[in-house]
Amino acid sequence: MVLLALHMQSVANQYADGLDYIESMLRTQLINAIGKEICESDFAEFVCFHDQKFLRGDVAPKPFSYAICRPDHYPDGVLCIEKSNGDTNKPTMSITKKLDQGSSRPMYFPINAAMTVEFTGDCYIHAWISHQFAGKKESVYQLLARARQFSSFLLLVGKISGPDSFDPWDAIIVQNKDEVIIPLILSQLPSPKNFKGAIFSLSPKQQRFAKAFRSMQLELSVFAVCCAQLKPQLEALLGLPPDALTKEIKLMQDLLSLFIDYQIPSDLLSFDGDRDAPVSDKVSNVRDHVEAVLKAIEDLNSKSLDSAQKEADMAFELRQAHLSSAGQDESSLLFGAGSSCDHSIITVGSYRHAIYSLGGGMTTGTASAPTPQIMETVPFLAPESAERDFCEYGDSLESYETPSTPKKPVAFATDGKTNDRPSASVEVGPIDFALIPKLLDAKFKTLDRYNALRATVVKTGDTWTKNHRRNLLSKVARTTLSVDGRKTERDKAFDLLDALSWSRSLPVS
Repeated sequence: MVLLALHMQSVANQYADGLDYIESMLRTQLINAIGKEICESDFAEFVCFHDQKFLRGDVAPKPFSYAICRPDHYPDGVLCIEKSNGDTNKPTMSITKKLDQGSSRPMYFPINAAMTVEFTGDCYIHAWISHQFAGKKESVYQLLARARQFSSFLLLVGKISGPDSFDPWDAIIVQNKDEVIIPLILSQLPSPKNFKGAIFSLSPKQQRFAKAFRSMQLELSVFAVCCAQLKPQLEALLGLPPDALTKEIKLMQDLLSLFIDYQIPSDLLSFDGDRDAPVSDKVSNVRDHVEAVLKAIEDLNSKSLDSAQKEADMAFELRQAHLSSAGQDESSLLFGAGSSCDHSIITVGSYRHAIYSLGGGMTTGTASAPTPQIMETVPFLAPESAERDFCEYGDSLESYETPSTPKKPVAFATDGKTNDRPSASVEVGPIDFALIPKLLDAKFKTLDRYNALRATVVKTGDTWTKNHRRNLLSKVARTTLSVDGRKTERDKAFDLLDALSWSRSLPVS
């Protein structure tokens, strides 16, 4: 019996080795016939090639790449979803349908607890299939938004939360050759057949809960991106005719600075003359308002600097009087008696900067740390930058201190409603974006014989990358936006949206 068992084991091993040899031979022959080993990207290219032959017209796959522009205008930027494949990035291919004007309808999204913004425009819906081999590393996808010079737009990323509601997770202002790279995280849901088999042995209550939870996952899986151009919205906000700001580069930059950096109310900048006046007169009227506000801001900055300078002068004089009455030398108190450390006090205007110089022909020794009393009287230490370590007497103080700009208080609706939509009746179109994943899931259950299709939830990663230039001549600087950085950009974008929508009175296109 032992000998027979060993013999059967040997026969089984030889049988398995024979099958492995045949499979390896066939695999080698197939690789030699094709010329390479097939991977995910090759299979996706193969499917895309045949889809373009079999699917014609509106259902043919197209690259997810859009120029953000108005009709008969130069694009303000580009928006695309790319698949990262080593050093090369290729746009993803998706089945795209542009909704008819009758099907599209106004949608709404909240920017704070008391404000809901209405937005309109062209709507596109996409179906995207991402191919993945079992046991292989998932592909890396990213959403890329890039603006051109002297152009700007708002980018909002979120999900569809209802028939006419959009829930933005994050928002950012893209302007003047900014490039924002947003990583996308794909989370697969179980296939319909796998889900049905997994809940088969559960109790009826557990099955109902699992089905309800899956229904929620499917409805919230519609990933949405919204782009709003700032130039046409500013024209509508300021009472200017279309294309009035197209060639007003400086005025456009000043307006964005006033709205983004200083959060100036639009009533101070909008056109307030004769509505039948020529376009040039309207633009001149707005330009005069902008120059007046900029002049007021400059005067306020000057007064703030003068006030800070007087306070510093008073503190310095009081300190000198105190030292004179006490009979102490300021340098000995600052660096310690008998210190061999070379030290100097450089006067810039009426501010005093302590410059600590170590080395350079000094005798050995250790400088004592400044006492807390002296640290309190010094307004601020010398700039850390090497370019500002040594300054000439009488330099301007504007390069060292910029007064902080007070934030605009949160705007509330004037009609007394809280987070309510306008009372005007909205015509409901035939398409509900939130129901599309459930329809697809039902089709997968019926038509997917190989149980290979799975609904996928798309979310954004936690760390974004922003490439920007401080000015036209500077090099590209790369900034990593973590959770705090994204929140700052989101607040800036929502504050600008509040101003551009005139506290929800003006729809955003």
